[in-house]
Parts: sequence; C-alpha cells; structure tokens
Amino acid sequence: MLNANDFAREYAKYYNTTIKEAKICCNSVFTLLGKILYEDGQGVGIYGFGSFVPVTTAPRRNKHPVTGEVTIIPERRVIKFRQASKTKKLP
Repeated sequence: MLNANDFAREYAKYYNTTIKEAKICCNSVFTLLGKILYEDGQGVGIYGFGSFVPVTTAPRRNKHPVTGEVTIIPERRVIKFRQASKTKKLP
C-alpha cells in the first residue's frame, strides 16, 4: 500500500514533474476531498473510478465479552466507497 509520499513520487514520475510539485498537488486534492466529504457532507463521484459517500451509521448495542455489560455505541459518520464498473474489470 502506498502512503502519501509514495503516491506523490509515483505522481511525479508519471506526470514528469518534481516531487515537491506533486506533493502540493496531491495534498491539495486530498484536502479538498476531505473537506467536501467531512465538512460539507456531500458525496464525490469520480467518473471511471468510483464514488465516495458519507453515511451515518445507526447506534448499536455492544456486549462486553468478559463482564457481559451492555453499552451503546453512538451513531457516527463514515465514508463508503463504491467502485466504478470500469475499474472492476481491470486486472
């Protein structure tokens, strides 16, 4: 799995740019993606790749395996990714 620096290096190599410029570009895209998903609560669809959709999970019960104490896990927001059909066909 690539981390942010590895991704920027691959970007720089693929688009024949400097690593510094690639890091700026990648960071700005991921920052904007995070802002739209987390702060604005909107989904993002990228044609040919997939879509990111913020979803609120329902509160649920949890039972401690040792003590048997039941606790409630509150609702929370998560991001779900749905892969585009084009990318499902890739090797």
